[in-house]
Amino acid sequence: ALLLTDGNENPDLLADLHLNLANVYFHAGKPANAIQYYLKRSKSNQGFSSDHQSLIFRFLFARSFLHVGDYKQAIKQAQMALGISKKIEPKLTGASINPESLELFIGAAYFMSSQYSNALTMLRKNLNQLLNKKRWHQAIPVMRIVALSHLFRGDLDAA
Repeated sequence: ALLLTDGNENPDLLADLHLNLANVYFHAGKPANAIQYYLKRSKSNQGFSSDHQSLIFRFLFARSFLHVGDYKQAIKQAQMALGISKKIEPKLTGASINPESLELFIGAAYFMSSQYSNALTMLRKNLNQLLNKKRWHQAIPVMRIVALSHLFRGDLDAA
């Protein structure tokens, strides 16, 4: 389908094909290949049919970058997804991609890139939200990452 599509005649179709190929590669466990097509989709400047589709695109793009160890791009894409999720938050009730999960993702990406101060900023915010909502089972892993961030910064008392 990609070979038969003229991007000049139908840029929307080409953008959709790039997105579909990226998603196939992502779900097949080939994040480097997924990134190539997510980049093509991003550079197409074609819109998305909904904010929710844009949110999923940015989140999978971020996860692909995280899997290949490009934490800077993973954080950038996740921050873009976070902005979208905050815009449509009332529609995300029960969704797995929501502001809280994205803040946790960004905090974890900062942690993985050894940016412990930034990780602590994001993770503390996330932890407070979880504790305020009495979601203890979700707060425990965040507490562990917070403690490790303090430990790796050399702040043993806070850890």
